[in-house]
Amino acid sequence: MGYSRKLAKRVRGLLTPAAGFTRQDMYGGIVFLLHGNICCGVHGKELIARVGEAGDRAAMRQEHARRFNLTGRAKKGWLLVGPEATESAGGLYAWIGRCVAFAHTLPPKPLPKPKKRPKPQKQATRRRRTSA
Repeated sequence: MGYSRKLAKRVRGLLTPAAGFTRQDMYGGIVFLLHGNICCGVHGKELIARVGEAGDRAAMRQEHARRFNLTGRAKKGWLLVGPEATESAGGLYAWIGRCVAFAHTLPPKPLPKPKKRPKPQKQATRRRRTSA
């Protein structure tokens, strides 16, 4: 299943790259990370909203929001927000604001260590036969 590139572009436009945001393909969609922590994303036509357990109850009362559950095991503090709630600029801005506010409460994750390159194997050198 792909994801709405239009919604992803709108979300990307609200997040400032200079503020430590990066993107990564995940969950069959795209997620945006703040200092290594998932902040929000897009799955299908829905917004993945990470609001934290404290903001979970209030966010669940919002129209078109449901628990994020792709594997049969719901994640507390994570929601899928339907396109009806994010089609207006104000609606998307409000949801992204909630996500960014929560992501700022999380400690930054350390940068991943660079992967070691395998050492090239030495090739056996062949000696040329000389005719005498």
